Amino acid sequence: MELSWPMKLRIAAAAAVGVVLIGILARPFAEPFSRVGAMGYKGSVVLVVLAFLSGLIAYFASWPYGREIGILAAPSGLAIWAVRSGNMAGLIQQNPTVAQRQELAAS
Repeated sequence: MELSWPMKLRIAAAAAVGVVLIGILARPFAEPFSRVGAMGYKGSVVLVVLAFLSGLIAYFASWPYGREIGILAAPSGLAIWAVRSGNMAGLIQQNPTVAQRQELAAS
């Protein structure tokens, strides 16, 4: 089944809401101190609130199919974070010993 152009635009609008709110605007609020570091509690709360808000905005942006399409907003924004964050290979290279990797997993 082929999607109609209005449906494709609704999907793009829902994804764009997530990219802008979570991927671009929320990054400074929840960014860890180092590029490969973990987020703190405050950053996690900000991310949860913005994920809910982006889903709500995407719900109305993709009306009348918002229930099905609006949930694409948060994963789209988090995909931008995955691209901008450090990769796992670099993290493993920075922590070559077993003790360092265990400490990394514990944090």
